[in-house]
Amino acid sequence: MKDKARRTISHVVDDLFLQLDNVERRKNHDRFLKYVVGKKTLATYVINHHGDGLVALWLKVPREMQQTLVEMDSNIFFVPPYVGKQGWVGVLLSMKTNWEEVVAVVLEAYEGVVGKPHQDPDQVVVSPPRDELLPVEVDPFNTPEMQNLLARVREFVEKLPDTDEIPQFGSPAFKVGKKSFMYVGFMDRRPCIEVWVGKDAQLGLASDPRFGIPRYTGHNGWIMCRTQFEQSDKQAHELALGSFRHFALKRTLKKLDGE
Repeated sequence: MKDKARRTISHVVDDLFLQLDNVERRKNHDRFLKYVVGKKTLATYVINHHGDGLVALWLKVPREMQQTLVEMDSNIFFVPPYVGKQGWVGVLLSMKTNWEEVVAVVLEAYEGVVGKPHQDPDQVVVSPPRDELLPVEVDPFNTPEMQNLLARVREFVEKLPDTDEIPQFGSPAFKVGKKSFMYVGFMDRRPCIEVWVGKDAQLGLASDPRFGIPRYTGHNGWIMCRTQFEQSDKQAHELALGSFRHFALKRTLKKLDGE
């Protein structure tokens, strides 16, 4: 799974959890990893969640422990989104992390999830990382391929009236007025755009392997299209323009057609 010649924070996290009895690693939301015991999630390893640039563990700890840890050192421990209200705690990871402290908190979390302590906690040790995470490991948009795609999309969007680019859930989103009409992301780890086409067109396009129905917006008639958005890809440009027209106000469409 990982290059043995390198030792990053990701390697250390993997080493730590796979030393624990009955803990398994599973993919979570394409990029994140979760570590589970049976049907219970013990931890999620999160990199650059929604574009925050952070590397962290989200740990299922006893509820009273969350507040204690955050009050003890808010520079390391924090209340993570979504699961924080259930008592989970976030642990920021870096090249300077005290891994003995992390191991201790992980063992507390393990005991809380399993219902008994690890059988040999003194043997759970890890060596610190030697190598920084690569920029692309922190943010998958840091590749020449994705940067080229973004440059072409931005050039296209700049020619449309009343548009703006914002980060949304860690991905570039393009808005007309107050509504997003296109996202840039990944489909099967390859660059894609995500646009609205309507449910009727969606069904026809989804039979083509170049297209896919997105997880969160698919029920509203959106589609993912693998593309580098080059000028020769007329279909991708037409789909993006169609999505823009669907969400644009009448006064914006008048500007577009007037220009």
